[in-house]
Amino acid sequence: MRIVHCTLLLFVLLIMPAPFPIRAAQASPETSPEVDEMTKSQPDRSPILDPAGIAAFVDAYVERHMAAAHAPGLVVAVVHDGEVILSRGYGFADLQTQRSMTAQTPVRAGSVSKAATSAAVLELAARGAIALDAPVSRYLPGLLPPQDGHGSGATVAQMLTLQGGYPDVVVGTHAPTEAQWQPLPGYLAAHLPARVHPPRRVPSYNSWEHALLGQAMAEVLGQPFPAVMEELLFRPLGMAHTTFAQPLPAPIAAALAAGYAYQGNGIYEEVPLDFVNLTPGIGMVTTGDDMARFMLALLEGGRVGGEQALARSTVAGMLTRQQTLHPRLRSRTYGLSELTLEGRAVLYHDGNGIGHGNRLILAPEHRLGIFLSVNHRPLGPSARSTPGYNFMKELGTRLLVEYLPPAPRDVEALPPLPDAAARAPRYTGHYRLAGTPQEDFFKLGALLDNVDVRAGGDGTVTIGSGRYVEVEPLLFQHQAHPSTFVRFVEDDPGEIAWLSFGGTGSYARARAHETPRFQLGLVALMVVGFLAFAAVTPFTGHTQWPIWLLSLLALAFLAGVALMMLRADLILFFKTIPPLVKLLFLIPWLVGLLALSYPLALAALWRSAPPDGVWLLYGVNAAAVVAFLWFVRYWNLYLK
Repeated sequence: MRIVHCTLLLFVLLIMPAPFPIRAAQASPETSPEVDEMTKSQPDRSPILDPAGIAAFVDAYVERHMAAAHAPGLVVAVVHDGEVILSRGYGFADLQTQRSMTAQTPVRAGSVSKAATSAAVLELAARGAIALDAPVSRYLPGLLPPQDGHGSGATVAQMLTLQGGYPDVVVGTHAPTEAQWQPLPGYLAAHLPARVHPPRRVPSYNSWEHALLGQAMAEVLGQPFPAVMEELLFRPLGMAHTTFAQPLPAPIAAALAAGYAYQGNGIYEEVPLDFVNLTPGIGMVTTGDDMARFMLALLEGGRVGGEQALARSTVAGMLTRQQTLHPRLRSRTYGLSELTLEGRAVLYHDGNGIGHGNRLILAPEHRLGIFLSVNHRPLGPSARSTPGYNFMKELGTRLLVEYLPPAPRDVEALPPLPDAAARAPRYTGHYRLAGTPQEDFFKLGALLDNVDVRAGGDGTVTIGSGRYVEVEPLLFQHQAHPSTFVRFVEDDPGEIAWLSFGGTGSYARARAHETPRFQLGLVALMVVGFLAFAAVTPFTGHTQWPIWLLSLLALAFLAGVALMMLRADLILFFKTIPPLVKLLFLIPWLVGLLALSYPLALAALWRSAPPDGVWLLYGVNAAAVVAFLWFVRYWNLYLK
């Protein structure tokens, strides 16, 4: 999802389709098994996790890898069998003052916030104040209509599992200053994007659905969202140093770890503190110690310090499958995603902030929880994961490999459907990321995060780089890796409209003009039309200078967009559109104004009686102008 969209989804969840053998799907938390049975009935087959052993393992790993990864500071919290095994900081929270990172240092949790917000929603549901099967519009009547172009509104449960149909719009979701920040109710009222697909069909990652759930809780309780979280979650769990408040309370702000970006040659740039508009999805600030308490509550049936701090239905909802397109695909609970790391099946959530990276991992059968946070940005200007972020995630995986046995992998190849060869063409086509924004220029992510499905002629299909065969209607199994499945999803008329790798890895079937092949052909036409005109007509004696200037501006714009996608720090767009990009996005307006002179230019050309070659240049250029204006309008590449 990605030179452009990969800055987001990366933001996000890994697409590693694999069956999750821990539990079958549950209809609702209220009908789930008893929490004690869920967390304690399975024997703990892992080696004994003793504090000294864990500390020695983490210390050694940090000593070997942290400096090479250019990670300024790290927080690690590990809980097991009802105890905090490790809660420790490494390196520096502030490089300038050499302030040490500790387990009490506040860090920005990013999208790990979604897990906390989900738990609070379930707590409110346990009180009977909000219904999981009710549409969210019931609690936000002035904001959400009961129906829209995609049918009925999403329910609370559907939004908890990211099946509400909203796109992953990120531009402007942060504010660089408090003066530019908008409290949640006003921001949602002014900026909530339209849904891009019906609810329930496929899950797709975004922060808007948790923002809507947060505001729904605020409306139900008649309090601002940060106060709701304090009442429902943080106070009962004793998370005294965790907050969603903005601006931050003074003691937390003073102790907050600074975020950094490594620039090379030993130089670190501090990432300026910003303000989060979609607070419930990405705005939590917490500590290693507080996250240890949160993990203990989830792994120990809601009990903290011998008291029942969370409802059993809350824990059940957080730890059991609640959304799945098929039992063989990985899925989501009401606040976490399933994932297999080095053969270990876990629940997890990443939190990718502008200056901090986080990972929360739970292995309920083993009563093991891991929280890690690094105060280095997860993504660099090239939209690649930074070494500091990879170091933090790899430490979590190494801990799992060291202390947990691998999950059984006994998936065998299933027989293909008898008519698989005849059915295969039904699924072929081009698929783009289901949650691609439609209202800003990050819509270009549709060109960069996509999947082609091609029929092999022998009953198999190629999906991306893998070869699959249909083993059940709509379900395909990887031939080389039998544990990997892909599920196709139909729309109401029964046509294939989406495919999913599980989790939130969903793709929507694209129309012909949305494919990279079509768009690259269109760009080639524009470049040829503008470049040939600009380079050749000055030597023919038949140059219309407004059209010549138009061609140069259009070429400069196309080059600028390519440079922006390849070199710009796209994370900055979360906060604001840089001045140079605004200047770039003014060019289409100038091209449009100059294009108005085209009829006059053609009339003048007619009077000058040019040779046929000149007419050809003008004809190709005119086609390029039409293509250019459609291109910038379709992909929102202009200043609004």
